Amino acid sequence: MKFHGPVTEADFVSAQWLYIAANPKAVLVRLGLIIGIIVLVAILLSREVMELMPFFLAALVFAFLLIIFYWPYRWKMYYRRQKALQASFTWEFDGDSIQTNSPLAQGTVQWEVFSRWKEGNGLFLLFQTERMMNILPKHGFASDEDVDAFRELLKEKIGPKR
Repeated sequence: MKFHGPVTEADFVSAQWLYIAANPKAVLVRLGLIIGIIVLVAILLSREVMELMPFFLAALVFAFLLIIFYWPYRWKMYYRRQKALQASFTWEFDGDSIQTNSPLAQGTVQWEVFSRWKEGNGLFLLFQTERMMNILPKHGFASDEDVDAFRELLKEKIGPKR
């Protein structure tokens, strides 16, 4: 079985959303810190609880805007700067290992490198560590049957998706 193709900007952004869905604690901690700092500043500047309501609302709106607009913008800018992400690459899968080939690198990866995997609407994420993953868009497989076979191979080699 073989995968060949690039990771598009849309694939990269989708992968980031899927990563967030797979790691909600990390996102909640970051948002909690942002909101907490805003609320702490409001408490230090205010003397009455009702005066804090605009700060609470502002913190929620800020967090919402950060998630919906700023994060995807940052992900797109990162993708555009990293030319290696935009290159076409090939992965060939067998029972023992994965052969990789791109304009910048080639090699063999053992299945044991991957600790878990996640599937989204248009892609697979293969995690090497909690923060390091490989993105495999489904459009890089020759057919839907290859996508199904790859999913079964992931279950066999890495375990159920998590």
